[in-house]
Amino acid sequence: MKRQIKRLAVRAIAPALKVAARSYIAGPHLEDALRVARDIKDHGHHITIGLWDGPDDTAQSIAEGYLNGLRRLAETDKHAYLSIKLPALDYSTELLDRTLEGSAQSGTRVHFDSLAPDTANKSWSVLEDRVRSHTNIGCTLPSRWRRSVHDADKAIALGWFVRVVKGQWADPVSPEVNPRQGYIAVIERLAGRARHVSVATHDVSLATQAIEILQRAGTPCDLELLFGLPKGPSLKALSGRSIDVRFYVPYGTSYGMHRTRPPFRTKNDRHQIHEIHQKRKRHRSLFRGFRGFRGNSFSKVCDSVYPRIPWRCFFRLAQINSY
Repeated sequence: MKRQIKRLAVRAIAPALKVAARSYIAGPHLEDALRVARDIKDHGHHITIGLWDGPDDTAQSIAEGYLNGLRRLAETDKHAYLSIKLPALDYSTELLDRTLEGSAQSGTRVHFDSLAPDTANKSWSVLEDRVRSHTNIGCTLPSRWRRSVHDADKAIALGWFVRVVKGQWADPVSPEVNPRQGYIAVIERLAGRARHVSVATHDVSLATQAIEILQRAGTPCDLELLFGLPKGPSLKALSGRSIDVRFYVPYGTSYGMHRTRPPFRTKNDRHQIHEIHQKRKRHRSLFRGFRGFRGNSFSKVCDSVYPRIPWRCFFRLAQINSY
């Protein structure tokens, strides 16, 4: 009975998810992500790929997907890395150890994405216990969370790579935290101390300020952009700087949604940016009504139906607030 309710709920919400996510995913298969990666690499940029799991995926199948991704990235792009989600593995130490072993064998970095605030404590506990002996590891710090400044100290002590994002969820303890001010606070904590920092935001002025702070401190850094969001303004603003650009390319079985256009067009790229801006406006209009549900009501219903689906992620992506 419970399983039937889950399926009905997924079917009911699937049209909304389709609209929200179709522009941000390379396709349902790893090969789709690698195809996009080759196009991005041809334009002189780097990539990270991330598997978006669906309602029918198990922790075991997701782990196999991670291992396959590590092997293929090692064959195609030595500068690429794999983004994974520890909750998708059900926090299984066995599956985590297998993934880390695959990372060590392939030489490909594993980076842990950040999810909802209620996953943070358990994720950090498992990671600090199991990952201390591994060096080719990265973590994500959301600027909306007050704890991220202190988590930055942990990442520095462990020698991890760090990605800083605004984040999709507000801090449940301190929801008043300003994501832009929090972003700079985390960056300043990392500057001069972190191994490497990825400035992951499409907020051009914020990215410029963060990169200036890191470069003044001599901290290695790059700019990370989400595949599907407008890239033109960010690339133009930082064109005169000596900084690498990386694209986060999601793929997976998210209800068959995929993007058929290449990430770069050899002709009339300005038209592509205009087209994405128009989609952005439509998405914001369509999902404006969901803003009041952040952290409660609707999202809680979705989480109770199927907690492993990043429901709020889709709605926040539609509002273009996390990057």
